[in-house]
Amino acid sequence: MAEKIDWTAAKTAYITGSMGYRDIAAQFGVHRNEVAEKGKREGWVQARKKHREQTVSKACQIASLRPKRALLLQGSFCRHY
Repeated sequence: MAEKIDWTAAKTAYITGSMGYRDIAAQFGVHRNEVAEKGKREGWVQARKKHREQTVSKACQIASLRPKRALLLQGSFCRHY
């Protein structure tokens, strides 16, 4: 009998991390195609993009509240996103 996969954890790892489908598949012990199909059905790529945009936006907002510390962050991070 196949083991039950924690798809919530797999999705979270994909959306919030930098791993691709192949890495997620290896970590959770499933075939890459299974992860890709699940990700496509559930919109993981779009969710990752949205998560990254929100994270960058929040980081830039926080940086703007701390001008002395923000120079490095704004110069090397916020301008690129």
